[in-house]
Amino acid sequence: MNHPAPLHQTEAFRAAFQTTLDRVADCRTEKELEDRVILPLLALLGYDEAAIGRQVKFGTKRLDILVQSERSAPYRHYLVIEAKAPKQSIAHSSWQLRQYLLISGSIFGLLTNGHTFRLLYNYGGAIECLGEFERADLYRDYRLLGSLLWQRNCDRVMAAFEESHHQVHDRLVRAIARLAHDPKVMSL
Repeated sequence: MNHPAPLHQTEAFRAAFQTTLDRVADCRTEKELEDRVILPLLALLGYDEAAIGRQVKFGTKRLDILVQSERSAPYRHYLVIEAKAPKQSIAHSSWQLRQYLLISGSIFGLLTNGHTFRLLYNYGGAIECLGEFERADLYRDYRLLGSLLWQRNCDRVMAAFEESHHQVHDRLVRAIARLAHDPKVMSL
């Protein structure tokens, strides 16, 4: 029995992805880019509105877009997106996204003006750039971003973090229990 290919593996998906990227030509502001390009891309990647927060406040900072996961251990937020107006360069804006990654505890960050896409990774507070892609790069291979940003892969990554977190927690609880039964420790 032949099963149809998942949407993200079809030519229709590629065409929809490219069409969505092309909408940047009609955008003048950061908000237009969010509305016409970023949010439709997130929908193509499988996210529903409930997972996406806009203008999310963290202390005195306001994040453009925050993608949350249903899973929460040890992270709740998967992706922070910082949008810039299409005519604004992102060359010197990584500091802002780095700050947002740290305060939100998100795993990934995406900085974009619709022409250039910079993907960052939060490794326990050490922020690493995973790559920078031009729109033409994503035209040739949408998987450059899609492989990490698809909602189903978000679930997989979060499940792996959750499992790892549970394993560390279990070891810690067992170690504390052993220490509680050690007379030398209890007499300190």
